[in-house]
Amino acid sequence: MSIPSVEAMEGMLSYRIAELIAKDLEESREDALWMGFPEVSVRLYDTGLLVKASIDAKGSEDGERGQLTSEQEVPLHLKPLRDLAERYVRNYTVERTIEASLLNALIQDPRIPAPPGMVTKNLGCSEQEALAYKRDMIAPMRENARMAVALELRRLAESDLVTRETEWSIEADERGLEFSLLANEGVQAEGHDWESTNVVYHVPARMPHSALAEEGMCSSYYTVAYTARFPVEVTITDLSKPGMLKGVEGSTATRPLTFKIMLGILVEHNEPDAVDLNITLDENVTDLCTGACSLRVIVENSNAGHISLDTCSYEYRGEVFSAPNVPCGVHSLVVESGEPIGLARYAKQVNIVGNYTEQIAFTERSTVLGKVVVRERVYCTSSGTVRELGDRPAGFVDGEPPMYIKVVIRSLEGDDLETRSTIADEDGRFLLSGLDPGKYLVLARSSLDLTNIPSYKVQPAAFIQDVMPGRNEIEIVLEPLLMELVDDTYVAVSSRKEC
Repeated sequence: MSIPSVEAMEGMLSYRIAELIAKDLEESREDALWMGFPEVSVRLYDTGLLVKASIDAKGSEDGERGQLTSEQEVPLHLKPLRDLAERYVRNYTVERTIEASLLNALIQDPRIPAPPGMVTKNLGCSEQEALAYKRDMIAPMRENARMAVALELRRLAESDLVTRETEWSIEADERGLEFSLLANEGVQAEGHDWESTNVVYHVPARMPHSALAEEGMCSSYYTVAYTARFPVEVTITDLSKPGMLKGVEGSTATRPLTFKIMLGILVEHNEPDAVDLNITLDENVTDLCTGACSLRVIVENSNAGHISLDTCSYEYRGEVFSAPNVPCGVHSLVVESGEPIGLARYAKQVNIVGNYTEQIAFTERSTVLGKVVVRERVYCTSSGTVRELGDRPAGFVDGEPPMYIKVVIRSLEGDDLETRSTIADEDGRFLLSGLDPGKYLVLARSSLDLTNIPSYKVQPAAFIQDVMPGRNEIEIVLEPLLMELVDDTYVAVSSRKEC
């Protein structure tokens, strides 16, 4: 278990803040203004953090170059939370209390053969009888893991790490539980090999010169060694007012600042203080891309490309990529092909525990195309009824200003939430290519006239679309903007006239 150094956290925050600033600039950038990538530095203190940012800018290609700078102090108690986490990890590395509680629970639980083994019962010397099956132990093992974590939280509550301004939580990730057993290792008796990784058998043992032996009966015993590993997430929450993070701009909502630690719980062959010898890490991590797990990516149809694990970047060549000592826990894995180009990127949330392998196959990129139409519907004033007139294309009409429909598509999956847009042509047709398959929000809206009223008198349309690899054809239907009350129901209409 390792904790990032203060310097590593400062580097991570600097990189992330620079990314966010660059994204905001890209969305609001004007054609006549050029801006470079932001340079950001962050310094952590006990009472908060200091953020300095600078951006190169110039008015045009040949314009005068300048630099925009900013400096801001943020009263977040990030460093104190990090220091608390470091104290906890150092203590836990010595005591290994969750592992000890888990092993004790396995000894006490009647549903699981107690390690390391014991004498069981009398049975026929030629009998082969199972005491327990691994498949029946998985649910009790998960329950005991939860109980061990709950005991750790209670122990923590009684320690001096918990203060009035902090709240701790500890949660086991049961999806990441790896459980194995080795029963009756190397035992051969009565013509049988009793060793198994799935079943714990009663091993018959003859008792010479006993009444049992004369009756063809034996006493029995078993031995068993368990190995269990699973990730545990420890969260420290700062409850003080300076520890509150504001939400989106214009919102007064706040949420507490949290610091999370991922522990790799390991009981190996009944040893609660076991150490994975394949993992060699410094006690204090200076690189946030270094961790206690390993990543293996098998790529079926690409010879080279780029792999991102959150903000950690790697290059791969060949079908198999291996990276030892990557961060454990839940991460965003993104793989992009460089050879061949033009394939859709692979993006997935992965929970990396121990030696993690992900096998992928790239798909072709997606194209979304189609037509935007306006639904024509007239309200007949003389009869109070509505007449459907069909659909007509919502095409581009030149003018001052022009009249058109803008189609925006925004990814709902992954971290970057890519947004693309286009304007429908004279026939109302549109095309968006080079997209990654996935779930998207599709939005269509009219341009505005000089009085900021929609040029097309239609309502905006919005819906969620599953975009598949290859060609995706959709039709966007825009409802009229005017409303008329017909038989106690409001109906969208294009116009009113006698008919």
